[in-house]
Amino acid sequence: MVRSAVSQSAGVCRLPRPGSRGIIKTGQGVGPSLGIVLATWLGYNATLGPDQPAAVALNMRYLTPAMYLIGGVLSLVSYGLIYNLDRKTLNTMKGDLEARHAAH
Repeated sequence: MVRSAVSQSAGVCRLPRPGSRGIIKTGQGVGPSLGIVLATWLGYNATLGPDQPAAVALNMRYLTPAMYLIGGVLSLVSYGLIYNLDRKTLNTMKGDLEARHAAH
């Protein structure tokens, strides 16, 4: 059975999430690795343990919000690319839903 691009359940329109599990698993693996690489790039030295220079601590403080900002921007861009909902697509979906409602 071929599924439509739009599924309807209890009057709620839901779009499919293509490969969302793969994206989540990739993000869970890449995110922490990227953080470690960036921390090393900012001067973090693991052999010093908690006795890092003050400049490294300051850089790490800047790294945290920067990672959240980059993640948010990537999420917005991803939604724009994955869920490409232009007017033509929305009109097609609306027409399909109206046809389903008329059939019932």
